[in-house]
Amino acid sequence: MTEMTVPALAYVAFQVEEVFCKGGHDLFDYSRFYYDVIRLLEDPHMSWLKKAVLQWYNVRVFPNEVQRIIDPDNTADLMIQQAIAAGMHEQGGTGDLDGSW
Repeated sequence: MTEMTVPALAYVAFQVEEVFCKGGHDLFDYSRFYYDVIRLLEDPHMSWLKKAVLQWYNVRVFPNEVQRIIDPDNTADLMIQQAIAAGMHEQGGTGDLDGSW
């Protein structure tokens, strides 16, 4: 896992509720709670909340992954483009990715 997702966050919320509210929950509907968290975060009117919460978790739980995403010089797409350009240059091409050699 390299980033927080809505279902994973719902599971974390479920676990936190379970830990902090031990006992006395014989009638608590855990399944509904889990899916209510997902529905809340997937609601288009709550997109601001979803973005903020997922970003908060990603920065704190997956800091190395967040840095990799933020650093444009360390992306797979950029490395592929550079490799293609280097290969085309060796073959006498222009290095453009428009298909012209």
